[in-house]
Amino acid sequence: VKSGNILRVPQEYPTIQSALNNAKMGDTIIISNGIYHEDVIFLTSRLNNVILMGSDNTILEGTIEITGETSNVTIKNIIIRTGAIHISGNGTIIDGVKIFDSGVGIKIGASNIKIINTHFNNVGHSIETYELPSWFEKPRENLMIDNVVINNASLSIHIEDYKDIIISRLKINNCDSGLLIASRFNETNIELKELNITCN
Repeated sequence: VKSGNILRVPQEYPTIQSALNNAKMGDTIIISNGIYHEDVIFLTSRLNNVILMGSDNTILEGTIEITGETSNVTIKNIIIRTGAIHISGNGTIIDGVKIFDSGVGIKIGASNIKIINTHFNNVGHSIETYELPSWFEKPRENLMIDNVVINNASLSIHIEDYKDIIISRLKINNCDSGLLIASRFNETNIELKELNITCN
């Protein structure tokens, strides 16, 4: 069970990043309704297990970057407009996020990732993975995508080099490309259920 302090934006900290700069492991940052024009970066292991939680109408016009120095971060209930989420930290959970009007939605380069209850609209590449370096001898571990809706994308989901993939309750509408999964490793397990895909 995660536990820690609650930090509030903008009541206690004027920006999301200033709250992160003062957070420590296990803290929860609650962001009030409003529009926030900033990029946000999780840079150190001090931010492991931090929860970044929006309210009913928390809009971020910027990018969230979770670096490989940070793990087990949760991003919840945030609307991202003209921005993206870049994930290099293992154990990241994206829950209840809405991303729209962006070239890239979520880009992943880590293991044990969950993307759940998330919507994309007018996002060119909604979910895609970073290319795994050629010298890697084993795939990334565990990717779950559940209850995701994608509307109006050029490339909806492109996943490469994961060992275990579970995709369920996925709806893709009006897209040029639906679901692409590839791996250069033999040890790939894929579970697909309740998919509804309509492409041009």
